[in-house]
Amino acid sequence: MRNKATQLFTTALGAALMATALLAVVPAPAHAKIVCWTDDNGNRACGDRVPPKYANKERQILDENARVREVQAAKKDEAQARAEREAAQRDAERQRQLDEQRRYDRYLVQTFNSVDQLQAARNERLAMIDGRIRLAEKAVADNQAALLELERQAQPHRDKNKELPEKLTRQISDFQGSMVDNQQSVKSLQAERVNLLNQFDRDIKRYQSLTSAN
Repeated sequence: MRNKATQLFTTALGAALMATALLAVVPAPAHAKIVCWTDDNGNRACGDRVPPKYANKERQILDENARVREVQAAKKDEAQARAEREAAQRDAERQRQLDEQRRYDRYLVQTFNSVDQLQAARNERLAMIDGRIRLAEKAVADNQAALLELERQAQPHRDKNKELPEKLTRQISDFQGSMVDNQQSVKSLQAERVNLLNQFDRDIKRYQSLTSAN
């Protein structure tokens, strides 16, 4: 009798262990993903997937307990993305200009001890440019004088409807080109002089602003 009871207990225990093992290998049912979004009317909607028309909107991924597990930001269209890029570029350019102004401000206050020094530097630079302008103007005058002489030599040939000698033709062409170059140099140097004056005027005002603030 005792052996029979023991046998029954062993059989029952084995069945229980087998059932437990079977339960362990059977997977739990997967929970479907819940996605929530806002429709065009501002109403919240949820489902297992987002309708195509709302694919670019912000969405919330919920777990099985309806708690927000993840938030996916709204996707930007090309116009929005381009506008953000342009805004970022403008901000970067403004920052670059601010940094450049700070560097130039440091240069001004560290290089010059007074407005008089700035004015002296301006006058020195102007004197150098004026000297270059005089040289360029003299070169133009020399070109003009040389061309007048060459034209005087060429006139007899023209009066007789003869072709100019090759050397004379080349000389006239060379001096004409040189005169054009020197005239352009005069214009460039004069423009440089104006720009230099304007730059020093701004520098002096900026220097006075910086030093008075300090």
